[in-house]
Amino acid sequence: MRTLDNWDDLKFFLAVATNGNLSKAARCLAVNHSTVFRRIEGLESDLAVSLFHKMPSGYVLTPEGEELFQTVQTIEDNLDLVSKKLSGKNNALKGSIRIITTDSMASIHLPRYTREFRELYPEISIEILVGTSYLEDGANSGDNDIFIYAGVSPPEHWVGRRLGVMTFSIYGANSYLEQYGTPASINELKDHSYLCGSVSHLSSWPVVKWLKENIALLNPEKVIYSNSFAVLFCLLKQGLGLSMFPDAHCERDLSLTKLFDFSDKLKIEVWVVTHPSVKDKTRIRTFVDFLADRMVEDKIFKN
Repeated sequence: MRTLDNWDDLKFFLAVATNGNLSKAARCLAVNHSTVFRRIEGLESDLAVSLFHKMPSGYVLTPEGEELFQTVQTIEDNLDLVSKKLSGKNNALKGSIRIITTDSMASIHLPRYTREFRELYPEISIEILVGTSYLEDGANSGDNDIFIYAGVSPPEHWVGRRLGVMTFSIYGANSYLEQYGTPASINELKDHSYLCGSVSHLSSWPVVKWLKENIALLNPEKVIYSNSFAVLFCLLKQGLGLSMFPDAHCERDLSLTKLFDFSDKLKIEVWVVTHPSVKDKTRIRTFVDFLADRMVEDKIFKN
């Protein structure tokens, strides 16, 4: 491709690529059909490449068009992030928010996003509460509360964003596997130490239900229980046993190895939500959108 002479042509390209035809793109850009056609023709001429297949059904990206589309989307995302940073600093949002979630979410994922959010909005104070009892008591939520739900379905009438699907697999620390060996099958779990959420405290979680159904596979003397997934994660990394754990927490950790994939069997949706009565508070909506945008961008959870 040659050098692009007019960067403004990219918005016309993006509109056509997104909408699939000139008429819809023209309406989105508030210009006429011929203007869009002329700008696309000019862009292809400048770059000396065909960006679209002109089909009866509409405009379809060529391989070169696909490459440009991915690049333009990345540029657009970066510009949007810069805009949000500048907007956040200029508007100087103030007040407080309270984030209520599970201990593993709070300790594994939230710290990085909380730091990024505080850099954008330093005058918003943040409180983080952990525990399923807070999540289940959502009916008594306050005006500043934001709930991150995983394993507990949020009330249908609440407002928020879907973060994705949390899937599960069995993991072991590399140090544990080096010392005790790698099980070749699920049946060999009885020969290994195992870490699990307490059945009495975390009965709604898929992993705990799986344990109850497959308890015969485990040697009770080799199982360590906890009502805290944050604690279990630390025990897992220390090599105290194998554990069924969220892929979102473990897949990118180089000290852990996935042994058995249960992602097609055990999965739950993850949401960030607020009570309908607080949906219009700018600082609340700002955090919800920020967290959802960043976690989806980072592909923390499956689609």
